[in-house]
Amino acid sequence: MEKNITKYPSVKNIFKVASLILMVMFFVPLFTVSCEAKEFSFSAARLTTGYSYHGEELVKPYVICSLLFILPLVFFIACYIIKNKTLLNLVGGISGIINIILLVSIITKAKSEAESDMFHVDIKFGFYLSFIINLILAGIAICELLGISSKIPLLRDCIDTNSIPTNTVSKICAQCGTILKSNYDFCGECGTKYEEVIIKKNRFCTNCGNEVESGYNFCNICGSKID
Repeated sequence: MEKNITKYPSVKNIFKVASLILMVMFFVPLFTVSCEAKEFSFSAARLTTGYSYHGEELVKPYVICSLLFILPLVFFIACYIIKNKTLLNLVGGISGIINIILLVSIITKAKSEAESDMFHVDIKFGFYLSFIINLILAGIAICELLGISSKIPLLRDCIDTNSIPTNTVSKICAQCGTILKSNYDFCGECGTKYEEVIIKKNRFCTNCGNEVESGYNFCNICGSKID
């Protein structure tokens, strides 16, 4: 009886979902400003275009805030175009870090200007969610770049290889890490041809039992010849 295959969301799919959520969060209020019993909500979209009230400009346009939508959009498209895993993670990491810096700058500036005019600023859920998602996006990308994502179950690509029958999947693409079926000669993700890597095993000295690295003809402990 075959074991059940435990599937995990692929890193690329996590990136896509995070990017879509961040694009929606562009229109969700980041903070509100209370002024004379009136409350004004400001999203990144409103900050980008500016905001006027009864003909008076309360906030001038900050076009740089548009990056909170543009960067996730670019990264979402990149998930379909970029096949190189390292490059994709680099783009994702940079996008997440830039947005985190931008979000913190927006709130810092809003608080500074509001306090100088004796207004009250209330940070909304939209800021915290956008900040956390960008932090997760950047964190995953950095883990992938450092090669430690395999130690985190959620970041294992597509399938938990520990529970896969050996007769179903037995190959891993050396270029992008995608798991391939045993009869696949090319990776369906990046198109790289699969090449089997042969690992040479070390030998042991018959005289003293020392493990001798491949390529050595004599034991480096007792000097005996290795057959």
